[in-house]
Amino acid sequence: MIEQNKLFLNIASILAKLKDKNRFKMLLIPCAYSLNTAYNVCISIAYLYPEKAEAVAEIIKKFALSST
Repeated sequence: MIEQNKLFLNIASILAKLKDKNRFKMLLIPCAYSLNTAYNVCISIAYLYPEKAEAVAEIIKKFALSST
């Protein structure tokens, strides 16, 4: 399963850099099954939605602080 998560993350990263929002969104659910993968996919969101990057970073910070 870990290899599958790495594959999903790599594909999501490539799709984000290519600005392919539709295909990227199709990977969100499969990526959500692994906390680490979901966390890393959030980073890719900044490539797709640079205007939302700061808001996403704030949410990630709050989540990271609440889980410690």
